[in-house]
Amino acid sequence: MTDHKNSKLVDLKVGDPDPTGAGKISTIVFQAEGVLVYLDQDFGISWVTEEEFTEFAADFGDVSNRVLMLETLTNNLYKKKKLKDTNYLLAQGLARVLDDRDSSNAMEILDVFEKSLEEQGRQLLKIEFIIASFLTTIFVIIILGVLWFVRNPLQYILGPGAFELVIASLCGGIGAFVSTFIRSLNFTGDIRVSSKIYSFDGAMRIFFGIIAGFVMALAIKSNVFLGIVNDVGGISFAVICFLSTIACASESLVPSIVKKVEDKI
Repeated sequence: MTDHKNSKLVDLKVGDPDPTGAGKISTIVFQAEGVLVYLDQDFGISWVTEEEFTEFAADFGDVSNRVLMLETLTNNLYKKKKLKDTNYLLAQGLARVLDDRDSSNAMEILDVFEKSLEEQGRQLLKIEFIIASFLTTIFVIIILGVLWFVRNPLQYILGPGAFELVIASLCGGIGAFVSTFIRSLNFTGDIRVSSKIYSFDGAMRIFFGIIAGFVMALAIKSNVFLGIVNDVGGISFAVICFLSTIACASESLVPSIVKKVEDKI
């Protein structure tokens, strides 16, 4: 049985205990006499040298710090196998500087990697942003369908006016998704920001749309804005829902209504 604690780095293999004492070696990136670059069991990048390995590049610290910074970004963007594959490529920069004892090739590798990470990362954040807003919109549509299905008892409990405000508000959430999707066409995410922030942003835009839809419907109902709609016979409710949807698809309409009220007060 191999004594991994006292074995040479060059003898280690995948599945052996991590030389640093944490977990096991998942993937070996570079292995030579006195040096080992590998991925741990969580696909983090690690490296270790033996005492006799002393020929480090003069700016080795700059390369290792840059790898650490980029690894922080990959951990934000990727999970599981994709994280493993991405960090394996990133670790090549560390392997080059240790093998060459020079940073030239390593920096070229990291330049290409960082550029690719920026492009792919923005697309991933964009997808997360859209998915979060889409799923929230589906949730709003389901609630809208359920409320409409039980509209008769709800109108009896809430009253016709209040029920219409609730439905129009939810329509505002649908309009907000239209606005969010249009904005995503010019989406410029920052991969240094947690992907959870963009998911939260996508979801919150729909909830803000619901609030804006309520403001729009209330403005019409109270004759502050387009009060003439209240006189359009049996289709006034449908018109209010339509206008609430359009108002939230247009991000400037509801703020202009609020400004108009402020000017009158």
